[in-house]
Amino acid sequence: MADAERAVAADPASPAAYLSLSLVKQAEFDLDGALAAAQTAGRLDPENTDALIQQSALLFGMGRTQEAFKLAERARQKAPDNAYVNTVWGFIQLARYQVKAARAAFEAAIAQDSTLGLPHLGLGLVYFRKNQTEAAVAEIRKATLLEPNVSLYNSYLGKAFYEANQDQRAEKYLAIAKRLDPRDPTPYLYDAIRLQSLNRPDCSGGESAKIHCIE
Repeated sequence: MADAERAVAADPASPAAYLSLSLVKQAEFDLDGALAAAQTAGRLDPENTDALIQQSALLFGMGRTQEAFKLAERARQKAPDNAYVNTVWGFIQLARYQVKAARAAFEAAIAQDSTLGLPHLGLGLVYFRKNQTEAAVAEIRKATLLEPNVSLYNSYLGKAFYEANQDQRAEKYLAIAKRLDPRDPTPYLYDAIRLQSLNRPDCSGGESAKIHCIE
């Protein structure tokens, strides 16, 4: 955080500095601060695709889907071959129940950058919407193979294995997700659902997990 703030102080007219600050704040779960920094970058350079899509992704994460849609649409017009832009667009379309458009966006992103895990996660969620569990598991697994240290992908893979009735694998990947990012409540939530379905209480996370053991 200190380095990003120093970069802004050194060059307060730099969109790149504010985008870096936005990413740092996002990683620290300060979404309001991240959005404010991204919006400043956008004001400094209204044509900056990175600023547009960062604002869109943050707004989408806050549940402000219509605002996110408008910004992502502008970003796609400027950079139709940008894999991350298409990935964010895909998630927004999926949230709008435009499954065909979401799939096309994720497939385009994968073709544009085969190293990204996020569009594979998105494509996996598309397959879940279509009740194609095996295909969903395969795509989400690709995300974890490409970026094994991302807690979110392991959380979703654990959930995917749970949906596929593969409990041991579900437990394994949810445990990995917890270890990678103890602050993220997602794997604890999915694990609580898994254990509840097995009639087993979740006492493993303690207070830090925000999941209480039911006596």
